[in-house]
Amino acid sequence: MKDYKVNQRGAKIYSDPNKHELLQIPTLKNTNEDGMVYHVLSLGVIGTHSTGMVPVATIKDSEGKVAAYRLPPALADWVAFNMGLGVNVFPSDVEFGIIDGRPNAEVL
Repeated sequence: MKDYKVNQRGAKIYSDPNKHELLQIPTLKNTNEDGMVYHVLSLGVIGTHSTGMVPVATIKDSEGKVAAYRLPPALADWVAFNMGLGVNVFPSDVEFGIIDGRPNAEVL
């Protein structure tokens, strides 16, 4: 039995969130520095309310490879907000950075 599903964008979504790599997000000195820009195809969560909801992003890299990555828990509200907009803004480029110890994401 498979322990993953393939989402609509073509990425494997494992039932165990720990099987997903954590997205690499650079630490920035201030808001004037540029973060890392990723081409985000979709956002979602893995898990249940009882086991914990883990935010994930499906990303397409510059070589065309599509994969789902775990996001830091601090971005769970950002994911929930974007999922609840009623308008799908993805795929979009998103700039990620850690400022003052807190991960940030901004749709470009």
